[in-house]
Amino acid sequence: PKRCPCAKVTAMAATNVVVVGGGIVGASIAHYLAKLGAKPLIIEQCGVACHSSGKGAGFLALNWNDRSPVGPLARRSFQLHQELADEFGAEQIGYRRLNCISCSAGNTPLRGPESRAWLDRTTGDFQPMGTTETLAQVQPRKLTEALVDSATGKGATLLIDKVIGMKTTAATGGVQVCEVLTEKTGPLCCDAAVIAMGPWSQA
Repeated sequence: PKRCPCAKVTAMAATNVVVVGGGIVGASIAHYLAKLGAKPLIIEQCGVACHSSGKGAGFLALNWNDRSPVGPLARRSFQLHQELADEFGAEQIGYRRLNCISCSAGNTPLRGPESRAWLDRTTGDFQPMGTTETLAQVQPRKLTEALVDSATGKGATLLIDKVIGMKTTAATGGVQVCEVLTEKTGPLCCDAAVIAMGPWSQA
């Protein structure tokens, strides 16, 4: 997006998109927009995956939410992460399928092939959590960085700056963001803005 004063924006499909936030959500949006031919601008205050997106466990489960309203979304997410591993390379994003059991700390000594240096006593109860068919793990920072690299490789831009406000203009059915205000770079015109700042987002 170019630096310019706020001007009237038509109701055409947005091709000039600003994504505010360089975490997993913003990176994913930029990646898929770029694959569709857009050239989004990602604005991140401190760095890609510098907050929670770079510090999560990255645990992925296919069927744990099957009885909830988000069950279909969880299944699609599991499939999507496999597709991203195929696209970027599993090692590049730290992706792996795994078997997993649950155990709790307790008073029962743990011996034999199940012993682990970090857990020498348990309750004695082990519960299967899933297999390589239903469980996976990804390194969130690596995935977020790979998504941003993919987007910038297709024409997106990463800007390290702080967003301090937005301007809107009248549009069909309501208002539309026409300008994103940044602390250092100044005003940036756009056709659309996506706020992907996690808990730092404000209504």
